[in-house]
Amino acid sequence: MTTSLKILLPYYTASCLLLIAFGLFKLLYFLPFAHSLIEVMISKLSTIDMKKEDYWKGLFGWKMYSTYQKVVLRELQREAYLNRQTPNPLLTSVDGNTTHRLLDMARGSRPLVVNFGSCTCPVFMERLQQFGEIVEEFSPIADFLTVYIEEAHPTDEWKLKNTPEIPQHKTQEERCSAAQLLLSLRKLNSPLLLDSIDDNASKAFAATPIRLFIIQDKIVRYIGGVGPTFYNIQDVKKWLENNVHKDLNNNDSLDGKCP
Repeated sequence: MTTSLKILLPYYTASCLLLIAFGLFKLLYFLPFAHSLIEVMISKLSTIDMKKEDYWKGLFGWKMYSTYQKVVLRELQREAYLNRQTPNPLLTSVDGNTTHRLLDMARGSRPLVVNFGSCTCPVFMERLQQFGEIVEEFSPIADFLTVYIEEAHPTDEWKLKNTPEIPQHKTQEERCSAAQLLLSLRKLNSPLLLDSIDDNASKAFAATPIRLFIIQDKIVRYIGGVGPTFYNIQDVKKWLENNVHKDLNNNDSLDGKCP
């Protein structure tokens, strides 16, 4: 079986199941007594408080379905696996003038926490402060990088209200402009690089719409769940506490011993 077939078979199977689920939820969508149930479900899936009018109009529509299809495809294309060699995609600076490999941002044996996201993902934007707190706490012992990827809710796909008016990037310059918007909001306190316009990093890490990874010694040490539902910054904090702090304490104990 070829690699493409290994991807296509589960992709089309998942797409069919999604279509059935979306059809059922669309029926509930038209039943007024089911609205409160749907609102609770969306709140659980998004993990943040969202106004009904921000998402209701396009709920369970074709554009939402296509977005979920993309998430499934990205997961099937993923190259990053736990305790295996890290993919090393080419990334671009915000001004578009410089390129870097992902692993260029890693320093020695220090963990590198990579946060994938975009301006049009409300969960990513709301969690930036929480991510910044972890950056501040652990920056003496770990490194952090934010990678700007394809938009989660662009104007020409599944758009949510009260998110920035950004179409899906067609050129690297458009992605640079979106990343510059993120910087202008002054919510970010980690280095920022951009995925290529071919979405190589997003594909390698199945990062769409948001996702967290930890890399150490060129090995994937932590894989966060697919966002927004399983995007959990506290899991990153626990990993750093359990692994990096423990290693430092062990080294301190050894340093204090006489030969």
